[in-house]
Amino acid sequence: MESGLWERMLEQYGQKVKLRGEEDREIRAFFQSVREKKPGESPSPLGMGPEGLYLYLGPAGESLENVTGISWDGRVFEILRQRAVLIGDRVFYQWALCRERDEVKP
Repeated sequence: MESGLWERMLEQYGQKVKLRGEEDREIRAFFQSVREKKPGESPSPLGMGPEGLYLYLGPAGESLENVTGISWDGRVFEILRQRAVLIGDRVFYQWALCRERDEVKP
C-alpha cells in the first residue's frame, strides 16, 4: 500500500481537529459519531439520554500517547481507547474511541 495515500485522504476529506496536550496541535483527521445497534444511555438532569461515542482516525505520525483530549466543532472529547494501527511493521494510522466531555472549548 502506498505510504502517502492515507495522508492525502486526510488532507482532502478529513476534518480539522485539535489534539490537546502540553502543546495543542491542529491536524486533519476523520472524526465522526459511532452508531450502535443498542446505544448506551447515561443520566442527565432531564433523565436518561444517549451516550455519544466518536471514532477518530488520524495520521500515523501524530501519536495520541500524551494527548489529553480532542477538540472538534466547538466541543471537547476524552479519549477512551487508542492504538496505532499497523500494516506489516509500519504504523498506518492512529485509531481512538472518544466520548464528549461536559466542557466548552476555550
